[in-house]
Amino acid sequence: MFNDWWKGVSEQLPQLREQLTEQINQTLAPWLPSLVEEVKVGKHHLRILRKLGEGGYSFVYLAEETLPETSPASTPPTSGIHSSPQPRKYALKKVLAGEKEQLSLAEREILVMKRELPKHPNLLPLIESQVVKAETYVVYMLFPLMETNVWDYVQDRLKSNLPLSTLEATHIFSKLCHALHAMHSTGPGQTVALSHRDVKPHNILLSTQKPLPPELLVETSKSSSSVKMDRTGADADDAAHLIVTASASSSSQQKQPRLPHAVLMDFGSVAPAEVQITSRTDALVAQEDAERRTTAPYRAPELWDVPSSCTIDTKVDIWAAGCVLYYLLVGESPFERTAEAGGSLMLAIVNGQWSWPAGIEQKYPKELRDLVDICLKSDPAERPSAAELLEMIQNMNSLTI
Repeated sequence: MFNDWWKGVSEQLPQLREQLTEQINQTLAPWLPSLVEEVKVGKHHLRILRKLGEGGYSFVYLAEETLPETSPASTPPTSGIHSSPQPRKYALKKVLAGEKEQLSLAEREILVMKRELPKHPNLLPLIESQVVKAETYVVYMLFPLMETNVWDYVQDRLKSNLPLSTLEATHIFSKLCHALHAMHSTGPGQTVALSHRDVKPHNILLSTQKPLPPELLVETSKSSSSVKMDRTGADADDAAHLIVTASASSSSQQKQPRLPHAVLMDFGSVAPAEVQITSRTDALVAQEDAERRTTAPYRAPELWDVPSSCTIDTKVDIWAAGCVLYYLLVGESPFERTAEAGGSLMLAIVNGQWSWPAGIEQKYPKELRDLVDICLKSDPAERPSAAELLEMIQNMNSLTI
């Protein structure tokens, strides 16, 4: 018993030490600049500014280049001949790999992003990575910096009494579908089809800095509008390629809205697109893996009680995508609402028990709500593919801006 207790404490020590170091640095750094941590990840010399988030044995920091005057990654002056170049900022993920399994998982995540994941505007790219051996292994992963994630974005909007519009929700959902379609497919540069396995609002990053490109035309009208979508997945200037048209007259006097650019992130749970289960042992392993690597309110029913003979495929991502769309419209997953009402989360998911809040039909069109319905079919075979979802979005003709 003591050995088990000590093993548990030992496994927690690196995380506790990192948290304590973070608190000390945050408190004293303004007075003792030497405490600011600097790291080198590949060719990037970085200064850690502050913590953005944490989970398990990983921490995500805001970091910036420490050599702006010589680094090609520095951004150019924005105004005036005497302006100094601004150091480029990044998101730096730091994984404390105290155990071989943690190191193996981190290295697998890097391998997926470098060799298996397709390059796509809606998939977060890995800029650089490095494994450092200190008292324990530390794995660094460097990513582009995005402003927020879908979870925080929706919560902030709801707090401001500004729920997402039909256009915004459809746009973000379509970007997610493009990302999943890219992962689920094989093609140039991608020989292996993949399943994300942990699609959720926290894992969809957003940036609203870039305005809509000129080719995205928005015209307002009292009549209903149609939505047409380019299904290639190639964004114009890394921004939206959702084209909204209506029968209104000129929109030149309208101020262009800004739809967020969305990317899917966190590929630590990625699995092959199809996993064959041929025994009870296989089923239990898959079920335990799902418990560790997926988020319960977005976990498909086939992952809660895995049959001894089945195929787990990309439809688990489609289920999660339906939960994300519901979240975009309501502000919580459909099964969190059931749990809050006193029901069992697992039973609600396995039995497909969920509902819309009162008044939702006045806020969002039936065509958009139907996408949630079809994604949350209990039978995976009845759920559409990501490509079919994009086709459905393209064929919508009653979205109101």
